[in-house]
Amino acid sequence: MFGVGAVPAVFLALGVLAMPESPRWLVMQGRLGEAKAVLAKTSDTPAEAELRLSEIKEAAGIPEGCTDEEGVWKELLITPTPPVRRTLLAALGLQFFQQASGIDSVVLYSGSARPWRSDSPRHRLYSSPRSSWTASGGGCC
Repeated sequence: MFGVGAVPAVFLALGVLAMPESPRWLVMQGRLGEAKAVLAKTSDTPAEAELRLSEIKEAAGIPEGCTDEEGVWKELLITPTPPVRRTLLAALGLQFFQQASGIDSVVLYSGSARPWRSDSPRHRLYSSPRSSWTASGGGCC
């Protein structure tokens, strides 16, 4: 039952892997070869891709003859810089501990899995309106 919460995350992760990066961001990072490849995939014709790349390079102030062929995954996983490594470890660590702690299930079932069925005002404060109504005799079951 707890694994059902991971299904949307798996679909999101697969979608992110298939999504192309922004050509403008790639040009600003100096990755002109990757920007050209993304534009070739998303444009109707190769001429349109070249035109869009030249417009982006002109807006970024990059000379027309510059090219660069470095990969994002290589920089991220194989040779990360110290700030990238710290960011990656922080993000992975937070996600791991969020999933390992099971806080989603606690939040989901906190209204119905409480160990008391009291009618006192203090306990009503922590319960949902439906469970308070049921505990006070208003519900059928």
